[in-house]
Amino acid sequence: MGNGTDSSSSLSSEMTLSSVPSSLSLVPSSLSVLQNPSDLSRINPKSPQKPIVRVFLPNKQRTVVPARCGVTVRDSLKKALMMRGLIPECCAVYRVQDGEKKPIGWDTDISWLTGEELHVEVLENVPLTTHNFVRKTFFTLAFCDFCRKLLFQGFRCQTCGYKFHQRCSTEVPLMCVNYDRLDLLFVSKFFEHHPISQDEGPFEEVTQAVESYSPSPPPDISG
Repeated sequence: MGNGTDSSSSLSSEMTLSSVPSSLSLVPSSLSVLQNPSDLSRINPKSPQKPIVRVFLPNKQRTVVPARCGVTVRDSLKKALMMRGLIPECCAVYRVQDGEKKPIGWDTDISWLTGEELHVEVLENVPLTTHNFVRKTFFTLAFCDFCRKLLFQGFRCQTCGYKFHQRCSTEVPLMCVNYDRLDLLFVSKFFEHHPISQDEGPFEEVTQAVESYSPSPPPDISG
């Protein structure tokens, strides 16, 4: 009798298991597949990449800037250039099309160049040189040109006037621009394209015209 009971119970168990739909047996494996990160990435695709422009800078350096609508090439690259001791006015910028470099204006909207490569080159005759640092104690009010904090003891370039704390030395621009010579260069370029005739106004008016033509005043090198 006992054997008959055991055999009937095992038979009912087998019938119960066999009656389970085959689709339910796939549920655990389906969940394990969905938990795979690579498959989750296919189900939820990544958000589109932000528009950027790749820029090759002087001295074999490069950077990447966002291609924001309404922002000029000048404003997009100004910080990267200043960190290297340069300003847009002493450089030329080119876009690469069909393997050739074609000049573009600094006021071009950077969003028009999304996905492209730009090359920035220093103009000919621009007075670039190496820094000439000396240790200096500043007895007048002075600020570090990198961190903008008060500067008492630090270093100063005798050529371009860049001053900084010792702790900020790794952030000093690699290139040195002699702004005095640069201003003379722009003045000579101005008179080259705007010759003065005898009918010109007083000297003060000519001076004002030259000042308006200059890209920016030289940095403060007092102290």
